[in-house]
Amino acid sequence: EATRQLARLGYDDVLGYLAGGMTAWEVSGRPYDRIRAVPVQTLARRGRPGDDYLLLDVRSDEEWESGHLPGATHAPLDALTEHLRALPDDRPVTTFCGSGRRAIIAASVLKRAGFDEVEDCLGSMAAVGAADEDITGDLDI
Repeated sequence: EATRQLARLGYDDVLGYLAGGMTAWEVSGRPYDRIRAVPVQTLARRGRPGDDYLLLDVRSDEEWESGHLPGATHAPLDALTEHLRALPDDRPVTTFCGSGRRAIIAASVLKRAGFDEVEDCLGSMAAVGAADEDITGDLDI
């Protein structure tokens, strides 16, 4: 099941998995980090991305072209490592996708690449679609 889910996200060369999950990793004393998750309402309060923060949309080209949040930067997850050098590292980055799965993977990739202030948007575009009109109006969808 895990291999199938990863394949749906574009990972078709899975070499293994974490036996025992994160609990086993933590108990072993190995290093790990946490990534803050923010609700879409937080994005609405912040307003349009710009000098204050970068909204990184990691959806596919087709998803991006079907609609995206104004001010967002696009870098598909399957090509994210190719875009790392072009991303500004002088402001916080909030990752965003269709449902949140790819956003957390992208946030992890960014953290590993040395980006300090990284968070992901809970539910991402699905949460925007389910949000109140006031929130989506603030996001200019």
